[in-house]
Amino acid sequence: MVYLGDLPHHEDSMRRTNVQVMLENLGVLNINIPILYLPGNNDSLDGDYHSFTDTSRATPFSTDNKEPWPILHKSSSSTTVTNIDYNKEFGFYSADVNINGNTLKIIALNTVIFTTKSYDYNSHQVIVKGKSKMVGDDGNSQQEATQIQMR
Repeated sequence: MVYLGDLPHHEDSMRRTNVQVMLENLGVLNINIPILYLPGNNDSLDGDYHSFTDTSRATPFSTDNKEPWPILHKSSSSTTVTNIDYNKEFGFYSADVNINGNTLKIIALNTVIFTTKSYDYNSHQVIVKGKSKMVGDDGNSQQEATQIQMR
């Protein structure tokens, strides 16, 4: 199962609570298949279109300690997930999904890294940031984050 992110309820005052509840609920599902979580543009703890790692170095996965993220239920009766190469700071990863002897390579990119827009909920306007050296909440420039991900 691929969970495409964009956890519910975008109100900043409820963001951490909602992220924690959603991830906990995914973790306790009684299913026999892996769940691959692909972070969306609204999943940062700092707000929509913010860096995956917030200003305090936390990620949405920092809210849950029960099972390692980004993949839950890694092994089932017919499916396993192996070779997980996960970058916690930026929220991207690759993994192999093995089903009955066949392997599917999953590459989950964080495209928020490439955005130059953010949304101001107070004024309800899209803000276009300067394209010279946009620096995210994680302290990395857009160019640095892009190069890390592409490597």
